[in-house]
Amino acid sequence: SAPVPPQPNPMLRWSGYRAARVARAPTQRWLASLSYVAADNSRWSDPSLYQATRRSVDEASTLPGTVYHDKEFAQLEEERVFRSSWVAAAELCDVSKPGDVMPVNVGGASLLLANDGGTVRAFHNVCRHRGAKLVEEPCSKRRTILCPYHRWGYALDGRLIATPSFDDTADGRRIPEHIRQKFCTSHVKDFDKSRNGLFPVR
Repeated sequence: SAPVPPQPNPMLRWSGYRAARVARAPTQRWLASLSYVAADNSRWSDPSLYQATRRSVDEASTLPGTVYHDKEFAQLEEERVFRSSWVAAAELCDVSKPGDVMPVNVGGASLLLANDGGTVRAFHNVCRHRGAKLVEEPCSKRRTILCPYHRWGYALDGRLIATPSFDDTADGRRIPEHIRQKFCTSHVKDFDKSRNGLFPVR
C-alpha cells in the first residue's frame, strides 16, 4: 500500500482554483529512488545515466530520451515516484460542487475523488465487499457512492452506510432466506460497518 504522509488533507492540496497534490519528491530523492533499482532492473541502475542531470542548472541536461518511451522505466517511475510522493490528481473545477465524484488514475491505481460538502476527499476506487470498481465516469449531485455489484453504499466521506442483501430493512422487511444464505455475513466475526468504509488515499 502507498505510504501515508503526515498531511491531514487526503490526496489534495488547494492552490488557487486548482486542487492538486502538487508537492513532488525533491529532484535528488526522485533520482535516487530511480537509481536504487539494481535488484529490480539493472538496465536503469547505472548511476552514470543520471550524472548529467545532477550538475548545476546552467550545465545540466535532461534525462536520456529513452526514458520517455521505455515501458520498464515507466513502470519503475510509477512505483518509485508516483506511488511514493504527492502528485497532481485533478483540478478543482473537476470536483468543484458538493456531490461531484470523479474517478482518476494515479500511479496505476484507480482512485476516486468526492466533494463531500465542500471537502474533497480521495479513496481507492474499490468496494470493500468484492473488490468491484465503484465509479467509472465522473458524476454529480451524488449523496452516496453505490457499488454496481451488490449495491453496497458509501457516504461521500467514505463511511459504509448500506449493505443490501445483508440487512433486514428498517421497516421490517426481511431478506428472503435463499438470498440471505448467499450473502450472509455470519461467517465474518464481529462484522462492523464502521470498520469497513472506503480506504482513504493520503
